[in-house]
Amino acid sequence: MKDSGSLCGGSLKDGYEDVFAQYLSNFVSAYEYEGLGIDYLTLQNEPQNSTTSYPSMKMTPTIASKVAVDLKPLLPTTTSLLAYDHNCDNAVSYVESLENDYSLDYFSGIAIHGYSGGIVDTVPTLRSEFGKE
Repeated sequence: MKDSGSLCGGSLKDGYEDVFAQYLSNFVSAYEYEGLGIDYLTLQNEPQNSTTSYPSMKMTPTIASKVAVDLKPLLPTTTSLLAYDHNCDNAVSYVESLENDYSLDYFSGIAIHGYSGGIVDTVPTLRSEFGKE
């Protein structure tokens, strides 16, 4: 599914958004089968990071939008999608791109990491601009 051919680095290949969505849906279903419901799910940890030193995958807002549109109908109603899941310093621009792609409604909230950028400023901005926590 990835252009790197590896678990580490790279990006999702064009046209594989629905396949990746099904993969994530299968993951949630497998956990549910074992009695472990998933309340919140992000599409990719640190979507702006692609490194060959550990599992990662760059995911642009455009690709995230396509995956979210394909994935949301496959998930149980008890599982919510969270957008982004990366550092504060680029959160607003990434989420703006999701909004521009008309996919922000598929997400219940926005996941951010507090170790780069100002979390104190970012959270209120995300809340006021997008109505998401």
